[in-house]
Amino acid sequence: MSFARWGSGHINDTFAVTLRGGRRVILQRINTDVFRDPEGVMANIGRVTRHLAAKLADRPRRPVSP
Repeated sequence: MSFARWGSGHINDTFAVTLRGGRRVILQRINTDVFRDPEGVMANIGRVTRHLAAKLADRPRRPVSP
């Protein structure tokens, strides 16, 4: 596994992580000075993703994974 800083954001820190087997993912560390409730931020992202998945469920060319 390896990781490196990715991009140049002003609020959060973002990293590209290469896992064993070559799969690459992007991880982001939330700046708790700006976002005082990171659990709330993640809950909101989950709500938005589930909403979009429901809206796009009948469009097979635009899948969304919650």
